[in-house]
Amino acid sequence: MSIRGVPSVVVGSDLFEPLAHTVAGSLGAPWTPVEVVEHPIGGVTEEVIADRIAQLWPLVAARVLREAAEPAQD
Repeated sequence: MSIRGVPSVVVGSDLFEPLAHTVAGSLGAPWTPVEVVEHPIGGVTEEVIADRIAQLWPLVAARVLREAAEPAQD
């Protein structure tokens, strides 16, 4: 989406962060911001997910707002 000018952030687990950067680069958007949480994402309690969301949400919101304020990258 960021390649089309839509502010975007990839969210994934720390185990897959290198893959997220690799895929973003291979799709022509190496600048795509990536935020990570502790692996795993699946198979954990709702409380764990809620804690991770609480930690991650301010980072994701700040990145999206920053992306929206900056001109699109080529």
